[in-house]
Amino acid sequence: MRSMRILPAFLLAAGLAAAPAAHAQFGIAAGVNFDRLSDAQQAGQDLSFDDAQGYHVGVFYDLSIGPVGLRPGVFYTDVGKLQDTNSTDEIDLSLIEVPVDVRLRLPLIVASPYVSAGPVLRFSKPNDDGELSAKDFTLAGAAAVGADFNLALIKPFIEARYQFGLSGIADEIGGVATTNGAELSSVMVRAGIKF
Repeated sequence: MRSMRILPAFLLAAGLAAAPAAHAQFGIAAGVNFDRLSDAQQAGQDLSFDDAQGYHVGVFYDLSIGPVGLRPGVFYTDVGKLQDTNSTDEIDLSLIEVPVDVRLRLPLIVASPYVSAGPVLRFSKPNDDGELSAKDFTLAGAAAVGADFNLALIKPFIEARYQFGLSGIADEIGGVATTNGAELSSVMVRAGIKF
C-alpha cells in the first residue's frame, strides 16, 4: 500500500527532472531596415515609391524551453522617407511594431544558430506632414535567421529578418484615398543583448 503512494510521487519527480528547464530573459535590440512600399491604386492611377532606409529600436522577452522559444517584443520603427516616383512628394512613416516570433535554435556551446517566424502587429504613429494617412492597425509576417552568442558576461545576438506586409498600410496618400496595395515590406539587420 505504501509503495502505491510512493510510485506516483516518484513518477512526478522523474518527469519534472526529465523536462527541459524553461529559461527567460529580457533584452534590447536595434538595427537598420531597408523598406519598400508596394504599388497602390489611387483614383484609377497606379502609385509607386522609391525604397527607403530607416532604423528600429525596442525591447523583447525571450522564453526558451529547450530548442524552442517564444520571443515577443515591442519596437519603434522609423521607415524613413518614401518618395513617390511620379512626384517630389515624400512620405515619412513611423510605426510601433509588436513581433511575436517562434524560434527554433540549435543549442551549441559558443554560438546557437536559430530560425524564427511569426506575425507582426503594426500600429501607426500619427504623421505631421499630412502626406500619408496610415491605418491605425495593420498586420505583417516575419521570417528570420540569427545566432545567439553565449559569452561569459553578456549574451549578444545578431539577426537578419524579412517582414512582409499582409495588409495595406495607407488609407490616403496626398489627401486622396487608396483603393488597394501599399503593403510595407522590410529587410532588417538587428543586433541585441539579453540580460
